[in-house]
Amino acid sequence: MLPGHVNTARPKSGSIFAPTTRPEQHADAPLAHLSPDLPPILLVTGDPARDIPARAEENALMAASLRAMGHPCVEHHQLSGHEHGGAFRSCDFLIERFLTKVLTND
Repeated sequence: MLPGHVNTARPKSGSIFAPTTRPEQHADAPLAHLSPDLPPILLVTGDPARDIPARAEENALMAASLRAMGHPCVEHHQLSGHEHGGAFRSCDFLIERFLTKVLTND
C-alpha cells in the first residue's frame, strides 16, 4: 500500500501546510515512476470537498496518466461524502471487488 500523496512531498520548511512554501515533486512520489507494466492499481480517496486538499485530484491524475500509458488495470474511486479517514474505513467492498477481478482475471 502506498501513501495517497502521489505527486508532492512536504515543503522544505517541514510543514505540509506552511503557506509560504511550495510543495515540490518528490523523487519517490508514485507519479515519478508510472509505467504501463505496473501491477493492478486501486486508488481510493474521499470526497474532494472533504478529503485532504488536492488528494482526490492527485489520485485522479495518477489514474488518468496510467490509463493514457495503456495500463490495463487501474481504478480510481472518490467516495462521496467521506473525509480522509472515512474513505479508508469505508472501502472494504471496493478492495474485495478489485481483488476478485484481478485474481480471477475478470
